[in-house]
Amino acid sequence: MTSWQQYIKILHQQHQLSNHAIESANRLLKHEFLFDNPYAMEPTQESYVQHPMDWQVTPNGDPEWLSC
Repeated sequence: MTSWQQYIKILHQQHQLSNHAIESANRLLKHEFLFDNPYAMEPTQESYVQHPMDWQVTPNGDPEWLSC
């Protein structure tokens, strides 16, 4: 059985994951959020860290953060 980390490495080696996807995943594992995708509604280069994650608190004062 392949572990999740092994599976991700295999996908990356097969060029099925971009470097940006890997970087984003690594940030999420550190509870760091960066909305730098060109398709993001409000892209930014400022990252936010919430650990533990609290979906009832906005780290930047933006009420859209809390929208469901």
